[in-house]
Amino acid sequence: MRLAIIPGHGWRLRDDGRGPRWDPGAVGEVEEAEVVRRIAERARQLAPDRVSVHDAAGAGGPGLRYRERHAAALAAVGRAPALIVHLHANSAERPGDYPLALHDPRSARGRGLAAAWAAAIDAARRSTPSLRGLSACQVRPATRPTWDRAANLLEPTWSAPANVSAVLLEVGFVNQRLHAGIWTEEGVGAVAGTVIGL
Repeated sequence: MRLAIIPGHGWRLRDDGRGPRWDPGAVGEVEEAEVVRRIAERARQLAPDRVSVHDAAGAGGPGLRYRERHAAALAAVGRAPALIVHLHANSAERPGDYPLALHDPRSARGRGLAAAWAAAIDAARRSTPSLRGLSACQVRPATRPTWDRAANLLEPTWSAPANVSAVLLEVGFVNQRLHAGIWTEEGVGAVAGTVIGL
């Protein structure tokens, strides 16, 4: 199965029309935008024949809108069995300690792939020291209105060919001290390994 990864945040157009800006996403021990790109790149390095990464090319380049990144991901996978992976990290006033896999509530295949990643990250957290700060992965449908932002990213894949699904993976909390190991080279590699295992 092909994987098309869309890292969250990064270079985006401002909503007020003033042009592109760097959107770091959640900020804590690391910036969400920076770490999800490291995970995406590691996944691509581990499986270059199956993994593509779809990101903005920079402040003046294409992909400044999520819909552009999504269109590029769909073009890359074509009609092959594929998964569009939206990579994110979380932050909260009271940070949790869990990873989260979200799927389109209409997609049984998406639900199954979200559950498969949850099983993979749970196995990795038991065997990889840098992931031991994670608790069990939660798998949830991106139902509205609770998960509006996630649904905005996942729902466009519903109109793709039947063998193309989407998930949104929140790999950890950037402001959770127990998750500091995730952002190390070992942690990034371990998380990337769970993604390419799908």
